[in-house]
Amino acid sequence: MTEKAPSLVQARIDLLTKFKDALVDWHRRTQELDDENVTLAASQRPRPPGRETLEARSFINRNLVAAKQAVEEAGVYCAVAGSVGGSLQNVDPFTNVFGAVFGESFVPGLLDQVDRAIGVYEHLAAKTGLVRVVSSGPFDVETAIERALRLAFRSGPPANERAVQDQVEVILSSLGVEFTREQEVAPVGPRAFRPDFALTPMSLALEVKFTNDRHGASEAQEEISADITAFKTKWSRLLVVVYDVGVIEDPQRMRDDNMKHFGVSVLIVKH
Repeated sequence: MTEKAPSLVQARIDLLTKFKDALVDWHRRTQELDDENVTLAASQRPRPPGRETLEARSFINRNLVAAKQAVEEAGVYCAVAGSVGGSLQNVDPFTNVFGAVFGESFVPGLLDQVDRAIGVYEHLAAKTGLVRVVSSGPFDVETAIERALRLAFRSGPPANERAVQDQVEVILSSLGVEFTREQEVAPVGPRAFRPDFALTPMSLALEVKFTNDRHGASEAQEEISADITAFKTKWSRLLVVVYDVGVIEDPQRMRDDNMKHFGVSVLIVKH
């Protein structure tokens, strides 16, 4: 039995939890190193950061954009007061995570935002009804499709990709978002790539894939790779919805491999 890919909400809880741990680890190690170097004699060379410190910093850098997006779409992001060019301005704590203002690190305040976002997603995962994300952005679209698409085929798997597209259109219509179906075009050289749906106000292209024993994971991945190259020339975000009838053995790997690209999200719905 293949392992079910975690939901977007759970994936964000996992990401933000690891991001928080890396922030705490980097901050603690950096402070300890600074304290050690302060005590060195003038003739001694400061000790450079160790491997663990560099690994924590690397993890933060590699997941910075995803973590910021998750915090923003949880509705808890806020800039902080900082000094830029000698004047007091609002500063992005994510972009300046390794810096300081008036000698104070951005990390403690950033940890508060990450904790608040984790709390939002935990409520969503538990379906407490106490928190509702109201951004009406790509996160809402993906969450709605994730919740409703499988239910649309309770009586049996879809016959083809067109049937999945039709149900996605129903979901988008129920959300009240502005979209077009198979109308917008992204010209790339002599070819014209047309996404299944274009949500222009969100700068989001939405593409549907259907995998079964006649159209497997490798064929879908080739199509997704081409979509990323083409659609990112016109839209800043791409959401790929894959409805799988039992052939994708490692859905989490497919998600991770494609979501390394900035602005790309892959939702795999297993029948």
